[in-house]
Amino acid sequence: MVTLGDMVLIPAGPFAIGNGMKPVKPRMIDKVNAFVNRQPQPPLLDDDPYELPIHTVMVSAFYMDKYEVTKEKWDEVYNWAITNGYEFDNPGSGTAPDHPVHTVNWYDCVKWCNARSEKEGLTPCYYTTAAQTQICRIGQISLMNDCVNWATNGYRLPTEAEWEKAARGGMAGRRFPWGDTITHYQANYRSIAAIPYDKSWTRGYHPRFAGGPEPYTSPVGSFNPNGYGVYDMAGNVFEWCWDGYDGTYYASSPARDAKGPVSGSSRVIRGGGWFARANYCRSASRAGDTPDFTYNSATGSACPCPQVSHVERLRWPSGAGHLGTRNIVSSAKRHRKDLYQWTSNRADDTDCQAYGGSCTGVCHGMCQADRDNSQTSNDKCHGHRGRHGADSRRDIRHGQLHEAGEAKDDRQGDGVGEQATPAAAFGR
Repeated sequence: MVTLGDMVLIPAGPFAIGNGMKPVKPRMIDKVNAFVNRQPQPPLLDDDPYELPIHTVMVSAFYMDKYEVTKEKWDEVYNWAITNGYEFDNPGSGTAPDHPVHTVNWYDCVKWCNARSEKEGLTPCYYTTAAQTQICRIGQISLMNDCVNWATNGYRLPTEAEWEKAARGGMAGRRFPWGDTITHYQANYRSIAAIPYDKSWTRGYHPRFAGGPEPYTSPVGSFNPNGYGVYDMAGNVFEWCWDGYDGTYYASSPARDAKGPVSGSSRVIRGGGWFARANYCRSASRAGDTPDFTYNSATGSACPCPQVSHVERLRWPSGAGHLGTRNIVSSAKRHRKDLYQWTSNRADDTDCQAYGGSCTGVCHGMCQADRDNSQTSNDKCHGHRGRHGADSRRDIRHGQLHEAGEAKDDRQGDGVGEQATPAAAFGR
């Protein structure tokens, strides 16, 4: 394993991106309960068309941060940045100095990457226009691919392809970085019995970290790393990627160093979080949200390295360069609550509470049985899945499932490559 400080080398090479697993049937007990209670039958798991078709992508080598960007690291760069011409929408939050930073939006992460680059004497990646004459330091600018100096030595967010390659850790065709099942011994997530491959003996939020106020994040590196030596690629906090989000992008994405669609109003988030169910922690699971959205489970990480791309964990890595240069990629993780119920006609479908940061007019649904102190927000949750908008945007806030009677289910048991090129990452 090649390392550079707190960064590890993600080797160049092809990998299969997307979901290669067959859809998972719901448990018989859940089907029977739905029938008895005259409720809609639970859907198949892991049948999301946005994760298809599975296809091979060639990714150049890059370095990525071993860990998600901590609150301590965020503050170090943030405090330097605000005295050197940078402006942020959010200062960032964190449970403790060694926990991942959260409540930062995509714009914050991009500017943080540039600030870290300048602070360390490197050349920033992000510019306000395609002319690349003005460094992106302030405002909410909808940057496109040609606003990025992909060959420079600064930090950046990982592309979606870079993120999934790093998350899989060299393991092909599996749900998670370590295999096909998940437990609380392997990740910080919310366990429920209704998912057949969730084999944890403990249900609900992680018992080790679910004390005190939310969010229930864990110190970075609390679980074993994957095959590349990267930690927390499943659970803990969602991570921002560079790419714009398009649910149909996989059908036409480039076969080499894909950088996402040329336009779009949403940005990719990956990795699952402390509140997310097992299916959202899969390596292939993908979603998108507006770049100005903040939540108490979002962060980033990735980093650069001298002879290959560096990806930092705030956690989106981007950037690739020639041998001997330092390309830094940064990535951000975002925590999101699982929102939806299988049954939209339940009386408690409207028992919701708005969560997090600058989220305005967005209701994060939770069933009353799962959270006694939930309050009805201005907007009401609707139990549905599917495409959102003409660009098939999959919004975590409006596209996740939340099982009916989940509080009960939470407690019951289960019945060589190429020459390396630099890249940087954010949030690790």
